[in-house]
This record gives sequence, structure tokens and C-alpha cells, in this order.
Amino acid sequence: MNSLYQAITPKGRLDGISGAQLHQQIADFAKTDLKTILIDFSQIDFLDSTGLGVLITSLKLARSLGKRLCFCSLSEQVLMILQLTKMSTVFEIFNDRSTFEQSLEKLKS
Repeated sequence: MNSLYQAITPKGRLDGISGAQLHQQIADFAKTDLKTILIDFSQIDFLDSTGLGVLITSLKLARSLGKRLCFCSLSEQVLMILQLTKMSTVFEIFNDRSTFEQSLEKLKS
């Protein structure tokens, strides 16, 4: 486990079933001392409205506990859904994990 953040890398579709599992993972990590949770979307190829709802609920949970929830490596489809729903302005989105980690370094200094 990285000492600055916890990464979650879901796979396949982010829908009702997988979304519930992801939300539980986020809820579990949100209870730890880590301040930042990163969802790496590099292996997600589809996001539906239920999955989007899970992401919004997870963000609310993280914020209520003083945590940061970030995304990286979004596919074109996932990014398009977030842009169409204007959620791309709500979530912290990074091009890739390296860019995200650079942002953490800037916060430390």
C-alpha cells in the first residue's frame, strides 16, 4: 500500500453490480488514515448511469470524511460520459497515474 494514497483499479464495466463493489472498497479505504483514494480507470471500458451514480455517492462519502477521491486513465467513453453530465468539473481527473503522483509531490512541498 502506498503511504500517500490507495489505488483501486476496477476492471471491465462500471455498472450496478461492479459499482456496488467499488463503492464498498472506497468506503473501506475512506475509514483508514489515508487522505487520498485514486481510482485508476485504465481497465474500465464502459460506464453506465448506475456506475456514475456510484462515483457521485463515493465522492460525497470521501468528502464527508475529509478524503480526496481522484480518477486517472479514463477511456474516451468514460471521459465523454463525465463531460456530457458536467461531472468532469466535479471530479479530480488526471491523465495517468504518473501525473497524479506528480500532483501529490507538489502538495508535499
